[in-house]
Amino acid sequence: GINAEYGKMNWQRKNKNEIERYQQPFQFQFQQKTLIIQQKPLDFDPFTCGLTIWDASLVLVKFLEKQVKEKKMEIVNKTIIELGAGCGLVSIATNLLGAKFVIATDYDRPIVLEHLNSNLINNCIINHNQQIFTKALVWDENIDISKLLNFQNIANLNIDYVVAADVIYEIDMIEPLINTIVAICKFSNVKTKVIIAQENHNPEAVNAFKRDLKQYFNIIDVDVNDMDSIYQSNQIEIFIAELI
Repeated sequence: GINAEYGKMNWQRKNKNEIERYQQPFQFQFQQKTLIIQQKPLDFDPFTCGLTIWDASLVLVKFLEKQVKEKKMEIVNKTIIELGAGCGLVSIATNLLGAKFVIATDYDRPIVLEHLNSNLINNCIINHNQQIFTKALVWDENIDISKLLNFQNIANLNIDYVVAADVIYEIDMIEPLINTIVAICKFSNVKTKVIIAQENHNPEAVNAFKRDLKQYFNIIDVDVNDMDSIYQSNQIEIFIAELI
């Protein structure tokens, strides 16, 4: 009814004011834990978009939680790389769902990486069974994945999942992003699942991304019924890709 529809709208961050969106810490209930994610006002540098929580990341973490709960997806003991991790919400969620190694990556900007690392440390479970790392990663075709994974803990090089939320804004980002995803998947010893949640900020870019991704990957669009019943929007899609 009306309340359910209001609930669906009310969580959306784009409906909040500037203070809630960019200044106050963002609080979120996840896996019986209250996450407190610090945010910062954006400046005009496009590489600092990661200092606030975007709606697609909320849709993605609630989808992952539902998949795990319904035993459709296994995250415990898995290795996960997040691209464009921003404030770190998706990486934090996969850690709390039991991932063994989480590598949260973002552009090589100290303000973004320090902010990301601080949110991870303050919200994650970190012990000898579960570890989380913050890494700079610039998307391009000559990417050296072994350098990204250059720490002794990840010896088996099984990258189970690549996750990303709201990483497609501009047409010129598409090729480097796809090259990066392909490089990670080819490097992995196991078949990597790529899970992307994307708000339709730029329909032309999103369509071009999916079209070009299909050269290398089989893509499945997630049905809205598989998403969380509240954390969904007709402007946000999730798709899952595996190398052909």
